[in-house]
Amino acid sequence: MHIRNALISLLLILASGASIAQVAEPTPGPDRTRLPGGFAEDVEWPTRLAMRTQFIRGMCPISKKVVLVPDAATYLAELQNWTRHDRWPVLFEDSFYAPMFIRKYQPEVVYRRASVGTLPRDTAAKRELVQRAVALAWRKDESTATTPAQAYAERKFRPAGVVVTSMSDPAWTAAAALAAAHGQFVVWLDGDWGETDDVLDANRTKELIATVNELVSSTGETWNAIGDAIELLTICRTLPARCVFEPSSAPDGLPPQIFEGARATTDCLGRNLDGTRWGFGSWIFGGKTASAYVAMSAYFLNRDRVWLGNTYPDEGDWRKYGLGETARLDSLFKFDVTYDESLTLAQLQAQTSGGLTADVVMMTSKGNQDFFDLGSERVSPYEVPVLNTPAMLYLLHSWSMKTPGNPDTVGGRWLRKGVYSFAGSSHEPMLPGFMPPTILTRKLLGGIPFGAAVRYWPGESPFAMPWRINVFGDPFIKCMAPEKMRRPEVPITPSDTMEDLNNTAMLLLDAAVESPSDDAYAAAISAQALLGNDVMAIGLWNRAAEAQAAGSASAQAALGSLFREQRDAAFAAAFERLKRVTSRERDMLWSLLGQSLATPQGRDYADLLDQHVRRNFPAADMRRLAPTLARVHGAAYVAQRLEELKSTAINLRERKALQNLKSQY
Repeated sequence: MHIRNALISLLLILASGASIAQVAEPTPGPDRTRLPGGFAEDVEWPTRLAMRTQFIRGMCPISKKVVLVPDAATYLAELQNWTRHDRWPVLFEDSFYAPMFIRKYQPEVVYRRASVGTLPRDTAAKRELVQRAVALAWRKDESTATTPAQAYAERKFRPAGVVVTSMSDPAWTAAAALAAAHGQFVVWLDGDWGETDDVLDANRTKELIATVNELVSSTGETWNAIGDAIELLTICRTLPARCVFEPSSAPDGLPPQIFEGARATTDCLGRNLDGTRWGFGSWIFGGKTASAYVAMSAYFLNRDRVWLGNTYPDEGDWRKYGLGETARLDSLFKFDVTYDESLTLAQLQAQTSGGLTADVVMMTSKGNQDFFDLGSERVSPYEVPVLNTPAMLYLLHSWSMKTPGNPDTVGGRWLRKGVYSFAGSSHEPMLPGFMPPTILTRKLLGGIPFGAAVRYWPGESPFAMPWRINVFGDPFIKCMAPEKMRRPEVPITPSDTMEDLNNTAMLLLDAAVESPSDDAYAAAISAQALLGNDVMAIGLWNRAAEAQAAGSASAQAALGSLFREQRDAAFAAAFERLKRVTSRERDMLWSLLGQSLATPQGRDYADLLDQHVRRNFPAADMRRLAPTLARVHGAAYVAQRLEELKSTAINLRERKALQNLKSQY
């Protein structure tokens, strides 16, 4: 496989200046023996994949509106309004994922759709509704096609991907959206395959691979080798992150011991039973709200802000995995780049005190699933920054995706913060097991979708075998130069059947001013925060305080806006009014007010922070807080608190760190 030549040809395409909207639809051949897309035989498969997915992304216009829905039936009903001529984001209304998406997407209007009822109980009927939504998004205007296969056949369109899901798993919401978005087949994988943080044994791994391959084959498309029609595979349901896979022999240059330890399930799928790759697998798991957010973020959001945090030394093999060349390339292609060449904990905390606003995050660090090293400091998963907007993540860090369902791990914490695409290791991959960032960046800039770009291709490395890097999210995600990612937009047709939340927000504002109460202001503030109007939300919080109407409900509604705008005193005042504090709110507290501990104002917040030390990993919080607590309450109080926290610490490392800190007091 001539990987170098393929990359060169991709970059030549990129340099030609053609936008996605200008890519003409390839003319399909008269029979299925022709290459998918009508390409000539001498066009390398990476170029074909880049151009096919480029065309698919750009062929369907979008509109700058968001529709919020209350339940699964309404979600599916709204997806059925997508056509070849217009698509728009559909999200479940909540206080976390929907506002985060809206802050980035910046729609012209946000609608709230009333419930249409409930989904049918019968599994076959639910499947039919999903298939119909996909067909409606792709069929011709005059068509009566009700299945994806019918819609694709009448367009002579050959899908590049297959989505595997189950209507018994809430992640079907992502499957329905991504199949409709990219023109994919939907197939059904039911049954109990284990939980997210389990390890699938060798026999069950083979059974899973064989079953998925049979499902892909059932579509009737070519699929079982690189360069066939089906190249991308998305699993939207609960599966173990890790599995046991035992190929017959080790690649040249690698010892037999290489087979010891678990593999990443997503890197064993998209392969034949002998381990040869036929496609590139990715995985979405979680609740219906989070899964829909993952799909909508991948498909609709632009990616133009890049944050790069490097901790690897510029020497030896580490140099190859630094981020300097990525920073240069992304800047050259007009991304807004923030690059920390030697990231420390202090720098990370200072830069993200009000949250991290970035579309693409790449970070290197050493460590394990429950810690990572920044400079000379070993830090806990609690130092993963709060995200203000959705982000995709490439994390060069061992073990990060070992148990992605656990928020007290590095990978689990990033997922909990709202990353919608994530490549990370499920076991010790060894440094060469990671795709070097420079090569990944060149592939992405050349139009290769993320699910394929982050993998070693056959012949590219011995680590092209089934290995230990898991990929979460939509494998179709593109990350080309921002000006090349623009898609055609269509005007919004005003709706007379859905609630316009811009109007609702103004009515709620007027109602709160006219009849001040905690609940009234909470409703008004929540509406503004949902729409991404943080400054307006803060203004309403201030009015509620002036009217002596600010209570726990309005404080809860305003907290995120106060955090993002870094209003320390107002944030502290709102936080103290909360009746119940979530882990997300504690993370915001420490991110924003933890910075104050190095200033004279730190004394004002010491007691509040002390009440909310994060108990599983308390050592880092206490290292920041202890000096201020000693000044306020004395050394004996600090020693007592450290002893108390040892009983809640999650592991021996934390307890030792607390004991070492206690020796200073």
